[in-house]
Amino acid sequence: MDNIDDMMGDLEEREKSSIPREEHRGEEIASFDEEVHEESTVGSRMVQRKVFIGNVEHFYDKLNVVAIKLKGDVKVGDMIEIEEDNEIVKLKVSSMQIDRVNVEAASEGDDVGIETDMKVSRGSKVYVIK
Repeated sequence: MDNIDDMMGDLEEREKSSIPREEHRGEEIASFDEEVHEESTVGSRMVQRKVFIGNVEHFYDKLNVVAIKLKGDVKVGDMIEIEEDNEIVKLKVSSMQIDRVNVEAASEGDDVGIETDMKVSRGSKVYVIK
């Protein structure tokens, strides 16, 4: 009987000291230098990650194109969010250009142009929603 009690005590100690695996399964780990925001809905396991990918460098109003100097990765099909003072513009990247050439993906250091329906201001923060 003492052996069973000892085994149960050992098991309880191991459970207290171990990190729950389920909380970490499937998550991406962000590097320390990227700005990440997480949002979740009560009762839902779906978590949206907003990863900072750059600031608006210029807005071309005749073309409705926003120019961004990237500090992260973005690809056609991604949802992005552009945050101004009191306004948030969400859009799906339907096309993207680097030096007037269509591209499917771009990464840190690239200057990209993305079409948008809304006028946005220089300096606005741009996030990709993952």
